[in-house]
Amino acid sequence: MGQLVGVFIVIGAFILYLFVGSMRDRDTEISNQRLRHLIQSGPVLLIDVRESYEHEEGFIDGSILLPSGQIKGEMIPTGDEPIVLYCRSGYRSMRALELVRRYVGSRPCYSLSGGIIAWQQAGFPVVKRANKY
Repeated sequence: MGQLVGVFIVIGAFILYLFVGSMRDRDTEISNQRLRHLIQSGPVLLIDVRESYEHEEGFIDGSILLPSGQIKGEMIPTGDEPIVLYCRSGYRSMRALELVRRYVGSRPCYSLSGGIIAWQQAGFPVVKRANKY
């Protein structure tokens, strides 16, 4: 009987872990459509966490470049508008998101699901820098 109770406790803990993890992901990632809506409805701080050579290949209009390896608290502009980080595929921005959240407290922060690749595949525009040469 004691082993059966232990099994139920482990199963219950696992289900709770899955539920909390899925809730956290919903509060962490933002879809292309939701980001587009945010951009259209008010100010959003878009941060491109890719390297400068990637940024020059194309970026979401209005975004600032702040490579993930260089993020420091004082580099993040103050304000209360939501922050959305993005990278190429979403991996680096998810990692950078935890660091940014430490600096900005309760300010809403998200990572663009699928990164700029998914943004472009959804048909949303990117800005490309003109070749300097």
